[in-house]
Amino acid sequence: MCWAYTRVNSATPSSTDVNECNGERGVDYNQDCHHCINEDPGYSCNCDEGYKEENTTEATGNCVDIDECIGVRGFDYEDDCHKCINQIGNYTCSCKKGYELSSNGKSCIDVNECDGVRGVDYNQDCHHCFNAEPGYTCKCDAGYDEDNSKTKGNCVGQCSKSQFTEDGLILICR
Repeated sequence: MCWAYTRVNSATPSSTDVNECNGERGVDYNQDCHHCINEDPGYSCNCDEGYKEENTTEATGNCVDIDECIGVRGFDYEDDCHKCINQIGNYTCSCKKGYELSSNGKSCIDVNECDGVRGVDYNQDCHHCFNAEPGYTCKCDAGYDEDNSKTKGNCVGQCSKSQFTEDGLILICR
């Protein structure tokens, strides 16, 4: 709580409470006080979410940002936040490759590349895409092997011969 002092009413010998909260912010109560609450004597402040009241000998009723990122993962910020980034009154996250920021901006969720477009979100040569966390894996058709030496999810096979049908060229691979 922050306290100011009552002012003495010069017309009477006793002191009366002055409602600082009806006064001017920054003059009668602290500029950084979010919600002024009149008290007898003085006043106190309630701070918005993401802030805490910090009183010093120079200033009372001072609402300052809470840096959630210096706190404990899973308590002060989400378990699934890969890198916590403090913002004034809040925080957000940056995510590792294969993840994206959730709609609440406070955690990272796996990207399902397999729901995307072949050749854009996952390899063009991946026959059957399966989501993994993070990334994806491929299952190749018979006669093909997954070769990740140059590109992830690349199904390769060795074709021994080809034949033409009325539908076009068919490659026969082992």
